[in-house]
This record gives sequence, C-alpha cells and structure tokens, in this order.
Amino acid sequence: MSYSAHKIANDDASKNEPQAVPYNLEVEQGLLGQLLVNNAVIDRVADIIEPKHFYHPTHSRIYDAILKTVERGDIASPLRLKKYFENEAALEAVGGTAYLVDLATASFSFASSEDYARQIFELFQARALIEQCEETRYKAYNRTIDATVQDLIEEHEAQLYNLAESGVAKKDAVSFKDLITEAIRMAEAAYNRGGTVSGVTTGLAELDRMTGGMHPTDLLILAGRPSMGKTALATNIAFNAAKRHLETGG
Repeated sequence: MSYSAHKIANDDASKNEPQAVPYNLEVEQGLLGQLLVNNAVIDRVADIIEPKHFYHPTHSRIYDAILKTVERGDIASPLRLKKYFENEAALEAVGGTAYLVDLATASFSFASSEDYARQIFELFQARALIEQCEETRYKAYNRTIDATVQDLIEEHEAQLYNLAESGVAKKDAVSFKDLITEAIRMAEAAYNRGGTVSGVTTGLAELDRMTGGMHPTDLLILAGRPSMGKTALATNIAFNAAKRHLETGG
C-alpha cells in the first residue's frame, strides 16, 4: 500500500496507536517517470516542488539529479543518470539503475505532471504539519520554567505561517514595460484622489500616509510581545475601517 495514512479508529486504544505519516510512492514514481521521458516537464513542476518535498530519499536524489542535469543543458535520461547512482546503496535497495528504466517505461498516466507535483507538495506539507504539532505538543507537556504558554503559542503560530507561506506559488516574471505602466497608473490615481488614501483607512493618519491604507491583496501582520497592545490596536483599526465604511457607503 503506497498511501500510508491509516483511518483513525473510534476506539480509545486505536487512537493511542502511532500512525504512519502520509505519502504516496506511486505519485512520486509517476512524476519521475514523466520527467525521465520528457525533460520539458521540469518547466511545469520546478516552481512547485523541490527535492526535499519527496518522501522517499531515493526519489529525492533522482529528482535532484534530473534538475541539475537539465540545468546544465544535458538530457536527463536513465542512461545518463546511471553514472550518478552506480554506487548508490539506496538505489540498489530498490533495484539499482534498472529502477530508473522502470520509472521511465511505466510513466504512462492520464494525470498531469502539475497535479502529481501538487500532490507531492501537499503530502510534504501534511508531514511537516504533523511534525510541528508533535513538537509543540512535546514542548507543552515538558514546558520549562522560563517558557510561557503564550511563548509556545506564538512560536507555533510562526511555524504555521512559515509552512503556509512555503505553499505560495512563485509569481511569474513581470516585464519592465508592465511595471512602468502600473507605476504610472498608480501615480495618476494618487493625483486624482487629491491626497486621500487609496485603500481602507486605519484611522491613523501617519500610518495611512506611509501605507496608502489597507488593500484587499495585502497580507497585514501585527507583531509584538505579549501585552503590548496588539489586540487593542487591531480592534481600533477595525472600528475605524467599519466607521469609514458606514460614512461613505462602501
């Protein structure tokens, strides 16, 4: 069975049994096979996954070798990759260099390479999430005298944020012409506003002046140590934004 996430039983005994981490070897094999048959696939998946996202260490090594070979301008075929793995014990354990040929010859699938890559990445995120939660759980049970619960919560929040950010797709390159056009459009809009903010006001004039207000695409992070007034400030900003919305009708 390639997918190792087991169904959680309802009885208490089963709940206490350790569960295997989620992964899918068939999906990893499918993507590697597609890459070996058609190196152009790398252009569609390189921005989605990295070698570390594969569960099986050998698959991670194969993907890394494919990436480096293609980057050099060479063809990443089973024959060319053979020299990288002739003395690779991990590859020998799954069939040696013949395993590379097996991947390529069994690569036919109706699934897209992007779908394979996204599945691999999501399973990596699931494993990372489990690891982070287990680490936080351990720290909560074994908390030292100088570590407050609030410290653990904030550390866990930061870890979750970093994990979520790792899944944000890389943006495509933007031409200089498009950047200039957008800059001119924003300058014209600022001139026509006559000094008012372009986004939703925070109610804090100096902050609005520096940021131009809050915009739908913004990711706003209000950070600070415990009891420094984060909640009060956020509540004040929300109140001011709501008040402005009622006054202007939108």
